[in-house]
Amino acid sequence: MNIKFTLILVLFAYIGMHAQNIDSIPQNPTEEVSNTLFAKRAFTNHFFGANHSLLDFEDYRGGFEINYARNLVNNIDISFPFRVNVIRLPEEIENRNNFSLDGLMQLHYDKTAIIDPYLLVGAGAVLEPGRSTDVQIPAGIGINIRMNKVLFLNIQSEFRLSLSRQRNNYVHGIGLGINLNELIKPVVIEASEATLADRDEDGVPDESDNCPDIKGLLAFDGCPDSDNDGIGDQKDACPDLAGTKAFRGCPDTDNDGLSDVDDACPDQAGLKAFDGCPDSDEDGIMDSEDNCPTEKGSKENRGCPVVIADQDKDGVPDEKDECPTTYGLLNGCPDDDKDGVKNAADNCPQLAGPINAKGCPDSDDDGLDDFNDKCPNKAGPLSNSGCPEISAEDKATLEFAVQAVNFQTGSAELRTESFPVLSKITDILRRYPSYNLVISGHTDSTGEAEKNQILSQARAEACRNYLRDQGGINPSRMSAIGYGISQPKATNETLEGRLLNRRVEFDLILN
Repeated sequence: MNIKFTLILVLFAYIGMHAQNIDSIPQNPTEEVSNTLFAKRAFTNHFFGANHSLLDFEDYRGGFEINYARNLVNNIDISFPFRVNVIRLPEEIENRNNFSLDGLMQLHYDKTAIIDPYLLVGAGAVLEPGRSTDVQIPAGIGINIRMNKVLFLNIQSEFRLSLSRQRNNYVHGIGLGINLNELIKPVVIEASEATLADRDEDGVPDESDNCPDIKGLLAFDGCPDSDNDGIGDQKDACPDLAGTKAFRGCPDTDNDGLSDVDDACPDQAGLKAFDGCPDSDEDGIMDSEDNCPTEKGSKENRGCPVVIADQDKDGVPDEKDECPTTYGLLNGCPDDDKDGVKNAADNCPQLAGPINAKGCPDSDDDGLDDFNDKCPNKAGPLSNSGCPEISAEDKATLEFAVQAVNFQTGSAELRTESFPVLSKITDILRRYPSYNLVISGHTDSTGEAEKNQILSQARAEACRNYLRDQGGINPSRMSAIGYGISQPKATNETLEGRLLNRRVEFDLILN
């Protein structure tokens, strides 16, 4: 294998030097290589892991590779390497043979350069006797070094990801490449130079030369590229200024999307609508015609803003200012508490409040402003002046107390069985701080009316004193009134009626 490989390399070198023995190193390597044939020595390594290194040369086995590469476009090639390998697997002692054929895409840095690095990626099939075909995905790097117009030194390293177990591997190669275009070119020239004229001596026959009297390049059909922008002068609208294909070879100095030839302001980025000139304030008037280029204005005012009357200088034009002589931001009027209600219409101009409350606060959000709300910190219906209504349970307790509060016969001394319900009334008063309590005492018609009046007053006061002394209720929240026999609930002619008439009533009223 080594002898055969050496003989092939010698043959490649001989062909290359014989074909180019005059110009061993190219003076101007501008033509890209279109077809190349490589012969390389390959070295394969299937060993991975902590106990192995890429520099362990004992893990490598040799092989031979023939590779044909063809240029697709610019610096992109496709290549088809065929390789015969000797391999050794980690779990085996004996060597094996396999054969591989790949399809690769190569991205070159600059195929016209003497030193040309490249990246490669592709897919390939590996045939190993006694096994099914293995699919592998190679990726790697390489470099071509021109020795002359025909020969290249090629060095390549790739990692091959196998879809089969324990077949991932590294392959490194070194060898020579032959530029088939240059190898064949001398024969063509020698055969035709007697009949093909080339007046400008640019290597392009006059019959194929679009510029036969001006020395040019083969890439541009014999025409020159004076500004070296990659566009031949015959197609270059600006042959003396380097430009881009997008602008037919003309430059776009200010990068505004218009070539300098079509740009009325080539050094200032502008708009197509204004032939490349700017409109800095974006008012639809280009700067050169705008008397105020940094301030938006109208065409009628030559690009300057219209002066609008604003006596109080609050930014609201007088014609729209509801308070034109007073500084303000709410339709031109002041709104000190910033509640969206101007001071003139705000019943509470220093306290923020909702519009529906004419600018006054509504702390409990019950729809009644604090100044008209008898319970500003507790939500309640408007019908109850903004205070919470007495619950049905508490109303029942007050009703129950009418018969549950009892006294010693003929006196204002409370019986002990009256204390629990009076304690409940204490709790009710604490839950409704905005309510006052009216305690009214009543008697039946037994006895003298004057004495009954005094007794009913004393009993009402006895209840008030209990709530004050035992419940801690502020006496200012309570009033005690005796009505004697004047407000009976039932007839005094029966025992049941007299029992109903002997009572103390408890009524909660708002402050």
